[in-house]
Amino acid sequence: MIRYLIILLVFSVSITNELNAASILLTAQTQEPMPATNSSRSFARKFFIINLTPRQIFRLTGIRLTLKEKIALKLFQRSKKESRHRRPGGKSADLAQTAYVFGLIGLIGIPILGILSIPFAIIAVSKGDKALKIDPTNKKAKSATVMGIITIAFFIFLIALILLLLGINGWTL
Repeated sequence: MIRYLIILLVFSVSITNELNAASILLTAQTQEPMPATNSSRSFARKFFIINLTPRQIFRLTGIRLTLKEKIALKLFQRSKKESRHRRPGGKSADLAQTAYVFGLIGLIGIPILGILSIPFAIIAVSKGDKALKIDPTNKKAKSATVMGIITIAFFIFLIALILLLLGINGWTL
C-alpha cells in the first residue's frame, strides 16, 4: 500500500505541494500528522520529493523501490528540477522583452528613422525567433517577430514601389 502511495506521489506531486508530499510520506510511516512549526518546515524542505533519494525513501517508509520505480523517481525529479529553472523571468522572457522593444522601435521608427529601422526589425525577428524556440507559447516573442516582419515587408514593398514608379516615369538608375 505504501509503495503505491509513493508511486502516486512521484507522478502526481507538483512543486507547489511538495511540502504536503513530504508530510504525507512522513505520516505514512508514523501515522501521526506532522505539526506545522518552523523546525518541521525545514525538516520537510529537506525531504521534498525532488530531493529524496531511494535510500531516504526506504528510511522513511521501510520499503525498497524497484529498479523501475527508481528510474521513474529520477525522471520525475529531473523534470521538476528543469521546470523549476524555467521561471517566468527566465531567458525566454528576457529575449522576448528585448525583441519586443526592438520590434516596437522598428515599427514606430519607420516615419522617424526611415531606413534605419530595418536593423531594429532584423534584431527583433532574430531574438523573437530565439525566444520562441525556448518557449513557443511566449506572446511577446510572437508579436516581436510579427512586428519585425511587418517592418521588413513594408520596406520591401516601399522599395518595389519606388522602383516601379521610377520605371514608369522613364528614369533609369
